Amino acid sequence: MSDPSKITQKQSGFYRILKYIVLLSIVLLLVGSGHQLVTNRRPRIAILGAGMGGTGAAYFLHERLAADIHVFKQKGESIGGRAHVMEVDGREYEAGGSVFHISNHYMMTLSDHFGLRRRSEPDAKVGIYDGSGFSYIDTGWPLLKYFKLMYRYGMKLFFIPSYISSMLDKFTVIYEYQAYGYTFETIPEFLTSLDPFFLNMTEMSTFTFLKNENYPKELTDELITGINRGNYGQDCNLHGFVGMISLCGSLQDSLRSIQGGNKVLAEKMLQESQAILHNTPVTRVRELKEETDIYYVIDTLESDPSLPQDNKFDFVIIAHPLELSGVQFELLRQKVSKPVDREFQVTIATFIQGRINPEFFGLEDLTQVPDAILTTELVNPRVDFSTLQKVIPVDVVNADDVSKYLVHDDNTVWKIWSRKPMLESDLDLMFLSRRTVVSKSWYAYPKYKPGQSFPQIVLEDKLIYINAIEWAASAMEMSLISAKNAALLVEENIRGRSQKLRDKVPGSHVERNEL
Repeated sequence: MSDPSKITQKQSGFYRILKYIVLLSIVLLLVGSGHQLVTNRRPRIAILGAGMGGTGAAYFLHERLAADIHVFKQKGESIGGRAHVMEVDGREYEAGGSVFHISNHYMMTLSDHFGLRRRSEPDAKVGIYDGSGFSYIDTGWPLLKYFKLMYRYGMKLFFIPSYISSMLDKFTVIYEYQAYGYTFETIPEFLTSLDPFFLNMTEMSTFTFLKNENYPKELTDELITGINRGNYGQDCNLHGFVGMISLCGSLQDSLRSIQGGNKVLAEKMLQESQAILHNTPVTRVRELKEETDIYYVIDTLESDPSLPQDNKFDFVIIAHPLELSGVQFELLRQKVSKPVDREFQVTIATFIQGRINPEFFGLEDLTQVPDAILTTELVNPRVDFSTLQKVIPVDVVNADDVSKYLVHDDNTVWKIWSRKPMLESDLDLMFLSRRTVVSKSWYAYPKYKPGQSFPQIVLEDKLIYINAIEWAASAMEMSLISAKNAALLVEENIRGRSQKLRDKVPGSHVERNEL
């Protein structure tokens, strides 16, 4: 028989080993899941801004994590931010982010997810106005339109769609990267992971880029400048990447909008995220260190009973432009300050319900006035504006109903984009009659310059800046890409792992004047 004492010793040794294995497993589990289990509570995340980026971040965080999400917005500001509608004579019209391209994966799939109906943009007659007359007017006849464009701008014009298609093919690889959890911390890392030449394009103006590609000067000065003024309120001096992205907005057949307004998507994302919404802005973010843990203490303009008692958050996501922010940052390990070399373009949306004056444009009658008018950089114009176009209420989808609004009468609603407020004297010149005039001023998008600095996305390990991405290009889809990236960065920190694009794509980690 075996010695019982030896059996007991063997069993005791076995259980000690088993105990160590169990303890080691628990430790590894805690390390692997990171903050979420170590603190014995769900991570608490503050999102500063309720636009497409802020609500998108809330949605993607809820999709990937069990977290307490708090979204802060200005009192009286609508959900959606720059995806905004305005009322004219009892109907609503897009006043901010108006359209998106069918290649925009998140805008398309999320609108499908929420059962939102999309509409195509109406086939509008376009004119290019130089302040004294039209250099080009669309006749509406496809064959004649083709020959007029070719005569005016040459065959090179028809290479643009294929070039844009090639750019979009390269750009859409970001969705595959994000589906596998890859993150980026800088704008150069993001751009070069798609195509190294994308970053090179930001070093030159759109003028220079198109000249290097042998595009005719008339095409750049008129049509492409007109499109850029319509999309970004700027001419072809903006950097080449955003200038070419802007041309996606010229592919009318590929543009969509959401019935009820694009803001509806932001509202749905916020609702599904189960985030707590605070109708008061954040005034201060203060870093707090407790032993080995880092927190952020949030101060708001007004008291809010739905705020946590200690106002402590594990992560802060900034989803509004820091260049325009009133938030003060204190005791951060890395200083956050407003950049002095980056400005935003003021753009004013003015809606006029009334009858246009054809004589102002040098035309004889109303039937000759285009549905959409793009402008070149006007020299001493009587009225300085960027675009003028007929607009359709956001609830109208059916083609038959759309056609009812593309008419010329006292009920027609026009939208003017301009860099300065439209004066009564301006509207007196442009309109024979008007019933309603409403307007909204925006800091709509960055002023893009070749070679300018890019903001950092990761300001600190747990302080993330979504709107940095709009310095590459401003669009609703860009905000959603950056929102998804922010959610992945938070998850990365909590799970204790790292999947960087710079590691996935060799050579994508490029630094350039980042602040």
